[in-house]
Amino acid sequence: MASDSGIQVPFTLAVTEGRQYKIGTVSLPPDAPVTQAEVDKILNSQSATPQAVRLRSVWALVGHRYHSKGNIDCKITPQSAFNDATGTVSYTAMIDPGPVYHLGFVKFDNVSDQVRSLLMHDWTLMPGDAFDESYVSNFIVQARQKDPVLRPMLADVKESYDAKADPETHQVNLVIRLAP
Repeated sequence: MASDSGIQVPFTLAVTEGRQYKIGTVSLPPDAPVTQAEVDKILNSQSATPQAVRLRSVWALVGHRYHSKGNIDCKITPQSAFNDATGTVSYTAMIDPGPVYHLGFVKFDNVSDQVRSLLMHDWTLMPGDAFDESYVSNFIVQARQKDPVLRPMLADVKESYDAKADPETHQVNLVIRLAP
């Protein structure tokens, strides 16, 4: 039917809910940096967290572990297999870790020379080391907790960082900015 407000097409939609499947098994390659025990612990936790969220947590953990080894281009492709007889779905993860990225340089911006020197003293991820983003994201927090000289200097600062990864050289150049 046509009117000034548009064209209306009358229709009916019926949704039939399909069968609910439970997660059966999750298989990772033997060289994956996550153990089967860790996967099982996440999937079998007795929390009220839905199974789908726990499964996403497994994929996130696997990705995080690869990223911490410098594999920032890691691709995880879960392949599902449904078993109608048992009402389960099992997953086999295909993992392409990609190349290992290494730290090119680290630079601290918006800090005094004294603070920069103290931060560099505490910094342990050296140029050429496999790039570990979790180290970077936790560095300032750790420096606040462990370094009594830096603690008051970092008390009220907000940190951000910019990691520029070069897909050709597999180097990451890092700029960490501190702002009051």
